[in-house]
Amino acid sequence: MTGLDIETRVRTLLKSGSEVRWDDAELLLWVNDGVREIVRRRPDAQYTATINNAAIIDITDLSETLVLVEYYRATMTNYVLHRCYQKDAEYSNGREMSEYWWNMFIKELV
Repeated sequence: MTGLDIETRVRTLLKSGSEVRWDDAELLLWVNDGVREIVRRRPDAQYTATINNAAIIDITDLSETLVLVEYYRATMTNYVLHRCYQKDAEYSNGREMSEYWWNMFIKELV
């Protein structure tokens, strides 16, 4: 699974095929945050055992492979959607949508 896999799913659900509101650099930050959040809550989510509790290295391009097992693809998508809507929390239903995707993220980790 790459950052591009997550970006494609996120932009489809946001109905945003462009970088106008959420650019790739911003999504890259949130993908890296999401990886760390998932691994913090579920250390078994890493696909390699070579990490040995070392710091997770951020990807620098969305085309790079994430250190998560494929099972967490939807969880990762939910986290990035949460962050996208969190950015819009002061507009219309942004806060509610952010909370919705956060709750979906948490449910996937249980």
